[in-house]
Amino acid sequence: MDFSLTEDQEILVQSVKEFALREIKPWVRFIDKKGDGDEGHNKAREIYKKAAAQGLTSLGFPEEYGGTKADPLTIGLVAETLARYGGLAKLESGSALYGSTGSAMILAKAANDKIKEDWIPKMISGERFLGIGSTEPHCGSDVSQIRTRAVKEKDQYIINGEKQMVGGTRWSDAFIVYCRTSEERNGISAILVENDRSGISRYQFDTLGSPFWEIGGMVFKDVRVPVSNLLGQEGKGLNLMLGLYDWMRALVGAQCVGMAQGSLDESIEYVKQRTAFGQPIGKWEAVQFRISEAATMLEAARWLTYRTLWLASKGLPHAKESSMVKWWVPKITFDIVNDCIQNKGAAGFTTTGLDELKLRYIRGYWIADGTIDIQKIVIGREILGKEFVPYRK
Repeated sequence: MDFSLTEDQEILVQSVKEFALREIKPWVRFIDKKGDGDEGHNKAREIYKKAAAQGLTSLGFPEEYGGTKADPLTIGLVAETLARYGGLAKLESGSALYGSTGSAMILAKAANDKIKEDWIPKMISGERFLGIGSTEPHCGSDVSQIRTRAVKEKDQYIINGEKQMVGGTRWSDAFIVYCRTSEERNGISAILVENDRSGISRYQFDTLGSPFWEIGGMVFKDVRVPVSNLLGQEGKGLNLMLGLYDWMRALVGAQCVGMAQGSLDESIEYVKQRTAFGQPIGKWEAVQFRISEAATMLEAARWLTYRTLWLASKGLPHAKESSMVKWWVPKITFDIVNDCIQNKGAAGFTTTGLDELKLRYIRGYWIADGTIDIQKIVIGREILGKEFVPYRK
């Protein structure tokens, strides 16, 4: 078993570290405070374009459209490093700084050549951003209950329905919208819908993680899109959706590990310098134990995440492992960041640093991309067999 990084990966990680410290971390609080308006939005996009110029946003995209060859483990290392040294691995909902994500994978895998040519280069450069609409007011985890309907009329789909908890509703240029195209239980199709189509209205939710968890809703009233905007085969949209989740869940782990490691790094330096009763607080057992436990759990979380990304890189099954990452890593890293706040005492309760922001951000991952509860069902299914899935009779 070889746990070492390649020379190319080590060079990439170092360059990402330098970028994150220079271009991201100084601006995270500014974007947090200004993110609901143009100031924060423009700064986030400015940083994204700098990341694009450094080649970070092209990772994993097809090379023929301007992408850079990179396996899932390498992309995960970039996500972790951005989060560790920059504070976060993305600056607003829907604009990950580390290249190929779920929406990008769907376009690269299932879109026609024209859509790929129109969208992928501009997604890499930061000119366009893409959101995903699957959740609806009455259903989230049970995507088979989607009601938003797309009816084919000659060379167009006419879409009616509503989506909620859509990332990037305010700023995305288009959305991959999952629509019912037949009465079969899994008769769901994925359709690219540009945001300037007539008949779309939007609304926003305030969230604990805003603007980094900027989510909202969309109502579609007789929205017409060309049939050529269908992604993949009609009625096979759920396969595209579920296929991307394994990938996205592993990247969630990488981001959370990075954020927690950054907080732990700062906490260690703080307890070495802060004194109480005439000695550094790092000498006190309670503080040492919190740090020791955090370091141990973080190491376990990191290697579970890395192994899952390695499996993905080798093209091996990793549904069970990605769900293990998705339910456990956000939980444990939330606790680690919380303990880092405790180590700093009253200073940790302020917004001088990024710990409380990370706490809010990581909390979102208990829900997004599949809730903790759903992950445990997936793990149970993979261990016991499909016949033990509770929602199947």
